[in-house]
Amino acid sequence: PIFDTNDPERSFFISEIPIHKEFKELSSNQVKALIIRTLDDVKHLCDQVSNQVSNQVSNQVKSVIIKELGSQAKTTLSYLSDEPKASKDILTNLGLSNQTKHKQNYIDPLIEYEWVKYTIPTNIKDRNQKYAITQSGINLLNLLIS
Repeated sequence: PIFDTNDPERSFFISEIPIHKEFKELSSNQVKALIIRTLDDVKHLCDQVSNQVSNQVSNQVKSVIIKELGSQAKTTLSYLSDEPKASKDILTNLGLSNQTKHKQNYIDPLIEYEWVKYTIPTNIKDRNQKYAITQSGINLLNLLIS
């Protein structure tokens, strides 16, 4: 640290603490990405996340996801991690009936944020439609379980 005072009165002093050189090299966008407050922030982070995410960021992600989507988001992503599933199976796994409102509340938000995708994107109403986790969804799941 560097100390300075208002000589000769010495009624105050200023302490200057230089920032770490690696932090100084981060762009402002990278620094902003470390503050997670909304689902859009989470989506942005998951699109470019690495395995070196701190516990602080992971805790921020968990807090936002649970606040905005509930704990079912983690359950759904985890359920889809091994293979694509039909909406009926996803909702049953959540303990819900196969109703449109449940799909709209628990599956559609994950599709909107591109954490889950359709297996038949050209015909989303296809009777054989299933849902698969995306790479961004895998990144989010890793943050949620860390």
